[in-house]
Amino acid sequence: MQQIEVRPAPEPAEPKAPVLVNSNLYQPDRARPVMREYGALSTPAMERVTLVAFRDGRVEPVWAYWREGEQFAYVAVGDAVRKVPFGSVDSERSKSLNLQQGIDFAIDPKK
Repeated sequence: MQQIEVRPAPEPAEPKAPVLVNSNLYQPDRARPVMREYGALSTPAMERVTLVAFRDGRVEPVWAYWREGEQFAYVAVGDAVRKVPFGSVDSERSKSLNLQQGIDFAIDPKK
């Protein structure tokens, strides 16, 4: 019969502590922000906002508009899609306001 010698596992060596050097010359990296001036960020689409006048006197800037049956649907500048009765839109005033900007406001109220 063979004898097997059982030895306990060696204990792990303690990790050595890093050597710290004290130097007054050491400067840690620092962020160096740079301020830049940029012109107004705009696109041609942003400059071509259509104005829609309503019969209650308010005027809203819109990105897009269309007719859905008896509803006037539009995308407001805040990106909300809204629908109102077609009769609440003042088509003549809307045309006049947009003509001043060179924009054709055309929607047939009788379709």
